[in-house]
Amino acid sequence: MSIDLDAIEREADKIIEDAEKEAETIIKKAREKAQEILEKPIPEDEFQKEAEKIVKNALKKSEEIMKNAEKEAEAIKAKARKNLEKALELLLREVTGVH
Repeated sequence: MSIDLDAIEREADKIIEDAEKEAETIIKKAREKAQEILEKPIPEDEFQKEAEKIVKNALKKSEEIMKNAEKEAEAIKAKARKNLEKALELLLREVTGVH
């Protein structure tokens, strides 16, 4: 039994050559597909809708924050009024001598 090393090397070289050709074909197709994708128009409608959604959510959240802040401000004012009324009452009692 004899082994033909030259034949094995030729077969290996052919396999490598075929693989390189296939790789080149795949790369070429990938580049073509990438170019097709790059040439397509950007779906501005989708971006616009997403931007509007973000703005709408931001406005809604800011409105909630403002409402909560107004409630807190009213609570602070009410507490301040009560404290002022108590202070005035104590001052009047002190001035009038009514304890």
